[in-house]
Amino acid sequence: MMYWCDIYYSLQFLFDNKLLLNKILVVIAESNSKKNIELTQDIKDAISRPITTIEPKCKESIKCKNYAGYVFLTNLENPINIPSDDRRFIAVSCNNTIANNKEYFDKLRLEMNSGDYDKAFFDYLINLDSINYNFNNKPETTLYKEMKLAYRDNIIDFLENQIMKNKMNTIKHKATDLFNDYLNFLKDGNFKNDISIKKFSMKLKLLNILPTRGRECNYYIIDYNDLKKYLINKNLLEDSESDSD
Repeated sequence: MMYWCDIYYSLQFLFDNKLLLNKILVVIAESNSKKNIELTQDIKDAISRPITTIEPKCKESIKCKNYAGYVFLTNLENPINIPSDDRRFIAVSCNNTIANNKEYFDKLRLEMNSGDYDKAFFDYLINLDSINYNFNNKPETTLYKEMKLAYRDNIIDFLENQIMKNKMNTIKHKATDLFNDYLNFLKDGNFKNDISIKKFSMKLKLLNILPTRGRECNYYIIDYNDLKKYLINKNLLEDSESDSD
């Protein structure tokens, strides 16, 4: 019975899922960041679904419990789109000081293949208290935070800039003026600009920022202190006052 699945250069397991039968660890080697980002929702589903339907060729489908964990190995930056509300991923940078140390890895390979420590490692894992363990309490490394920032919607970057600029005051903005400020922010940051004022308004609405209708035009009345608290609570901004990393 196989418990290890090492898939090179692709995410074949998303489409040929017979590879997942009896697997508890799936290793994606040479992970392709572009493909991973395109398949973000499929990857999230593969990690979280309780039941996997295996569909062998020319055979009846099989339903099995999904115990598989996933490891993505890559030398690329930002290989996975980590959303602000993520609860699935951790990101770890490897120690490059021993990357080309053949003697070190030869010894490590011999030790792993010897099986001498398999029982001790198994006993260690089987005796861990997993019943009372909070699996949402995962480490947030510097790399993890950088990856989340890399794919953060630039509307959050804009609002963070506005919070700093307006010094936590309550400001009344004409809707068109705030939109033009956003366009200038995109231009100054060399961001892609393909947004209409309607789409801009919809993005703000999703962040609980609603327009107020005036006699001549619409306004946004934004309490930037409340906005900062809201964005921190939604994990869209880092709480700099409590950040110890």
